Amino acid sequence: MTETFGVADLRKAIREQVPAVTEKVAGQMLEAFFYSVMHAMNEGATVRTGLGTFKIVERAARTGRNPNTGEALEIPAQKTVKFTPSKWLKDNIQ
Repeated sequence: MTETFGVADLRKAIREQVPAVTEKVAGQMLEAFFYSVMHAMNEGATVRTGLGTFKIVERAARTGRNPNTGEALEIPAQKTVKFTPSKWLKDNIQ
């Protein structure tokens, strides 16, 4: 069974690793990190972290199928986030 590790768990992990930081401050640090990554990507930047690289990519418009009816439908072009894990992350996943 896969367990979810969420933002609250990250706050607690930061608190355990850095005792001088309160859980509230750890949460603020995480929010600042998330906002900074999102803002940089919205400005067109590729964001490199120790975990990997985040960037926005364009998906082209394409024709898809409704799985219930089989009817063809147009899926519009859209932006999405691409994450490429770092060598360090790949090497340390067991």
